[in-house]
Amino acid sequence: MITPNRRSSTRSSVSGGIALHNDAHDGNDKIVTVVRVRPMSDSELLHHCKVVMIPDYGEPGMCIIDPVYFGTDKRESDRKAYERHFHYDHFFWSANKADNGVEVATQEEVFNACAKPLVGHCITGFNCAIFAYGQTGSGKTHTMMGYDSHSEGAGVIPRLVRSLLQQVNEMRLLQQNGVGSYDSKIDVSYYEIYNEKVHDLLSNSTEVGCRVREHPDTGAYVEGLTRVEINNYEDVDAVLQRGQKHRAVAATLMNSSSSRSHAVFNVYLVQTLPNLPDSASFGGSVSVTSDDSSVNSRGSRNGKSSSRSNGSSSVQRQSKVCLVDLAGSERASASGVSGERLTEANSINKSLSALGDVIQALSAKSSKSLHIPYRNSVLTWLMKDSIGGNSKSVMLATVSPTDTAYFESMSTLRYVERAKLISNHAVVNETTSDANVISQLQKQVQTLQKQLSEVQPSGSGHGLKRPGSANNLVDSESSEDLKRMMALVTQKQQVYLHSY
Repeated sequence: MITPNRRSSTRSSVSGGIALHNDAHDGNDKIVTVVRVRPMSDSELLHHCKVVMIPDYGEPGMCIIDPVYFGTDKRESDRKAYERHFHYDHFFWSANKADNGVEVATQEEVFNACAKPLVGHCITGFNCAIFAYGQTGSGKTHTMMGYDSHSEGAGVIPRLVRSLLQQVNEMRLLQQNGVGSYDSKIDVSYYEIYNEKVHDLLSNSTEVGCRVREHPDTGAYVEGLTRVEINNYEDVDAVLQRGQKHRAVAATLMNSSSSRSHAVFNVYLVQTLPNLPDSASFGGSVSVTSDDSSVNSRGSRNGKSSSRSNGSSSVQRQSKVCLVDLAGSERASASGVSGERLTEANSINKSLSALGDVIQALSAKSSKSLHIPYRNSVLTWLMKDSIGGNSKSVMLATVSPTDTAYFESMSTLRYVERAKLISNHAVVNETTSDANVISQLQKQVQTLQKQLSEVQPSGSGHGLKRPGSANNLVDSESSEDLKRMMALVTQKQQVYLHSY
């Protein structure tokens, strides 16, 4: 049996965790790729399945060997022809214990590498996302949820929410002790996408499904989705248990508790903090250009929230963490499903195929000229911001190390390899809530009005010229540009006036 000499590997690390992204927005936030190899199941051990993966810690990743190699009398020197190497940002080997006594990668190690840094990004004001992808029975739900939120077996979701709550409570404590002015609120929602319909896992309603709507500014959202405020660890546990009870699961030949839906757990953080010179800038909240672009306002993606600064200058940050436990891809011949289970499998595979099409389009070199098929499934429609949009995202794949899952593992590894090529465009979702913004907008309006008044029609009617400069003809479109810019700034001013 092939064994590793180290249990995990990452590209880069800093004190206190792995640095996935820089906080400074450079417009090029690559999706971080993580692969975890699960232990062999009892069934795989019983049938003496072979381990066909070898960890590679020099460059985080693995080598996977075609099982055909083991079924022939080929020499060791021939093995390279049957090998395929994959490399990712982080790699975790949990398949078996090494001969030198090193234990397998733990839940805590996986969290520290791929999820803990997102807590800091969320507090900074970035949207974040984690997608767990893999074939059915490969360990996605175990990695994301775990088996006990109070033990070492806790998964990414309970650990992330508890870590975020801990940091927010520490900041609240500092505020109570007179260090700065800080206010915050954490809400969560939990829903599943089952047969292309959205079901609210935290709702007591007996409705068949929730409607997915399209907002012109914030994009797709689930109408009427239940949001629960989180104040302590007990609230976290209650919400997770409540949602898990309602999630669709069923037994198949490949997994005794197979998830039959995609589960999405959202965490919303709204913070109000002092508007210090280094905490926010007017230039980062509003931008106006002379082309056809619009004025951009940050902090409106997750709705409005009242500022509690008692009239003092403050900044409001609104961030969201989207944690997605995707249903596992499966072949009907291998899982042995039929009837209702077969309908579920077809729906799962269809939405995962749509997600693959989106990843393929975004990863293509000429993606700027391609249509991205987000609307081909409810999953990709709702996840538009997390894949190729305003988010710092992680693709976490789980695979089986055995020869019987070779083709499914190869498909998963190729899937995640394409995701490495996608660049998101994460920005700090921040809104300055004091009167200075309105004042500066008013000044921009006045400046544009002055520039427009200086542009006078020429006698010929074919151009425009500025006073005192008879030979300096200005293109007739200039005045239209100024008017358009002034209209944009005026519109943004009205938004601020109605928001506060």
